[in-house]
Amino acid sequence: MNSKKLLITVILLFTVIPLVSFQDCNAAPTYSFIQPQEIDKGAPLFFLFTLNDSESVHIQIESQSSCNYSILLFNSRPNEPHINPDGSLDTSVFSSSSLKSDNTSVNPHLNFTAPVLSSPKLYYIEIILLNASSDLFYIYSTKSLSRYYIPQIPSFPIALTVGITFGCIILLIFLKRREITFRSN
Repeated sequence: MNSKKLLITVILLFTVIPLVSFQDCNAAPTYSFIQPQEIDKGAPLFFLFTLNDSESVHIQIESQSSCNYSILLFNSRPNEPHINPDGSLDTSVFSSSSLKSDNTSVNPHLNFTAPVLSSPKLYYIEIILLNASSDLFYIYSTKSLSRYYIPQIPSFPIALTVGITFGCIILLIFLKRREITFRSN
């Protein structure tokens, strides 16, 4: 009888153990966003994402050429690139109240947990290449990231924006003239 109870206990234990969640262990994060990016010195890349109350994010940069990067996390929209004219990092960014986390190295990473808030909040990441003219890197994140452009910053596609605006104006003029010719016939 005791061996039957022991057998049932062991079987029950082996069926329950796989159901237990081990996410609180310090294991490697599961990345849901992996994307290659090309970057030039002096032209930072910006991304944004949303975090809910007490939600965490892990972001890592892997350089293909062992270049130094700086990754900055802000809780409000950055208005300037934080780069000096010589391509180095502007140290005034570290006194900014909106800077929540930073890391500068060959393969920088960030771990950040959002504070308890009443609603989801947007966070912004700035990635800066520091010691090379250009590089290809991979960005890994546990949250989905969206590319973010600031018009005053060199990486913003101004030619595309001007082209689309100019094309829309020409299309509107063409349609307006065509409407006038249809009314007169």
